[in-house]
Amino acid sequence: MRLFSQGTKPPSMDEQESMLTKRYGWALRLLGFYSKESRDLRHGQALYRSCEEQAQIANKDLSFGLNMDWLDVQNFHPRQQLTMLHVWMVHRRLLAEDEGGRDLQEALFDACWEQTTRYVRATGVHELTVNKHLSEVQKKCFAAAISYDHGLNITNDENLELGSALWRNVYQSDESIPDECVFRLAEYVRNQVSSLERLDRETVFEAKLSWLELSARPSTLDSLWRPALAADGRTYWWNVETRETSWQKPDESEASSESEGGDKGEIDAFKRV
Repeated sequence: MRLFSQGTKPPSMDEQESMLTKRYGWALRLLGFYSKESRDLRHGQALYRSCEEQAQIANKDLSFGLNMDWLDVQNFHPRQQLTMLHVWMVHRRLLAEDEGGRDLQEALFDACWEQTTRYVRATGVHELTVNKHLSEVQKKCFAAAISYDHGLNITNDENLELGSALWRNVYQSDESIPDECVFRLAEYVRNQVSSLERLDRETVFEAKLSWLELSARPSTLDSLWRPALAADGRTYWWNVETRETSWQKPDESEASSESEGGDKGEIDAFKRV
């Protein structure tokens, strides 16, 4: 038997933070690590990471008809809209929390726009126009959120209004998308919103979200590693379980082993809304 064949599993994020607190709690207090502003910042970033992670999972679910290359600059808008869809769902949950909810919402959106800025730069636009492009993206995202709110509030139209909003934004009005994919995504959104509403305050504020598993078809994600962009625009990979990061994509075989354990008339209705 090889003594060092497998190694030990890295500690989880909760375990790492517990170890950090026990060893360096006094220093962290001096540095303001436990202040409300610092906690909101960390939890806002964690909430955003959870949203983008779930968006990547939804992207790979065959029943939604997406399956885009996540870091391809040609997919900037559908990727942004799919991620923003999940940010919007968490935002709705935070609206139910008067005390502290507003601050955490602000931290969530700050993290969202910070990452969006990196994606904007990755498209190759001139640095002097980054803020202009970011502003345009923000306007589109907020307009989409308003349309999602409107569609979600209509419960007697078999998801036509919500589906129309998703078709215009996430699917970028792509006429080749089958109507059943749009309906499935709309139903997924309703189910996720209901699930998030049932989460208790502590779970949400500690950014320990639990998303519903996709059941229509298995996800094609084959590892726990997700691509992301660093501040300088370079691609790196991070592990959704351990939060470990790497500049090189880890070996797929190792990552895979770690992860084991309507009709045509209706799609026309989407386009007319």
